[in-house]
Amino acid sequence: MTDCESILDMQKKCWDYLIDIQKTNSSFYFVPRKINKLGRLKQGYFFIGNDKYMQISFWDGDDRLEKIHNISWGVRDNGSCFIEISSRDNTDKAEYLAELVKILEQKRAVIYQEVKLNKWRYEYPSNLFYMDTLQSFIDIEKPIIDEFISKHPGYGISMLDKEFNEKYVSGLIQTLTQGNANKKKEGVVSVSPSGYFMALQHNELQNALVDYLETNGDNSVKIEVNNVDITVQTVTGENIFYELKTSDVKQAIRLAMGQLLEYCHYPNKTKADRLVIVTRYAPSDDDIIYLDKIRNLYHVPIYYQQFDMEKKQLLSF
Repeated sequence: MTDCESILDMQKKCWDYLIDIQKTNSSFYFVPRKINKLGRLKQGYFFIGNDKYMQISFWDGDDRLEKIHNISWGVRDNGSCFIEISSRDNTDKAEYLAELVKILEQKRAVIYQEVKLNKWRYEYPSNLFYMDTLQSFIDIEKPIIDEFISKHPGYGISMLDKEFNEKYVSGLIQTLTQGNANKKKEGVVSVSPSGYFMALQHNELQNALVDYLETNGDNSVKIEVNNVDITVQTVTGENIFYELKTSDVKQAIRLAMGQLLEYCHYPNKTKADRLVIVTRYAPSDDDIIYLDKIRNLYHVPIYYQQFDMEKKQLLSF
């Protein structure tokens, strides 16, 4: 089960949860996403997976054929959880992991299904809350797996250590918190770790977009007026409201819709002539078609623009 609307929300909650454990247990380590493919890390996808599932491992070892961890806890977007053990790219490692599967089955009195050759999966009962299964995995399965790996080194799966943590977890934190501090400090309030990163990125995007809007044109540019990220009044008197998001485009549209409708229709508010959602990312064709349908069906002047952080350009679609 889950209380989240998306995998992205679960990614952030799991990250915050594990970081909080680390604060009280300095020898507790986990594996974050190592490669920032498609800007996923900056969007808040701290662990491997996609919009349908995510996986977290506490050991260093990968199945290169499946492009997943050798050993992991996972959750799907519907909240169903599983443990996965896989080595489809290495038969020697697969034999080693098959022994681990037998031990887990015996000690936990459960069955792991071999869903593919040399890939095993245990499905948690569907009525369990996903964070409870994560904690259960940390409390029960992890010590069993730790002991097994420690007693059987040399198979390409290793225990994590301080050096690994500094390289990937601390390094990720440092990367995500880098940035300038112009008109608005990138993160000064006390929030969750993932929320802190999102605030940093939001403020960095806001600062850059304000600079761009002030430099390009004679318009009046204001920030944080009536909870609108950026308000622009053009020389012709048109009011443009910009709502900035740090997530991918589809998620950004979902998150911004309620806010933008309020800005456009709620009584006693300054009305917007144009409502613009802005992220760092290029939209898909489906994203553009979706917004076209919303404009035509509901007669809401909602648009999307991408702000290119490298070129400092605002792009329309």
